[in-house]
Amino acid sequence: MRLSTVPIAVLLLTARAGGSQTTVFGEAPVAPVQLNLTALMDILSNLLFFLLAAFGATIVMVIN
Repeated sequence: MRLSTVPIAVLLLTARAGGSQTTVFGEAPVAPVQLNLTALMDILSNLLFFLLAAFGATIVMVIN
């Protein structure tokens, strides 16, 4: 079988089935990172609120 006649999906599946536990660069694969997006959005919304409150207080102070 010539390499050009083999579909890409077959090549990918056979490469995964080989059992090699390294990346393309020869390093061990890194575990996926779990992010808690609810906590991140809570922190960012609090930061935005206080920045807007400080900006509003500055505008009120400049007007008066």
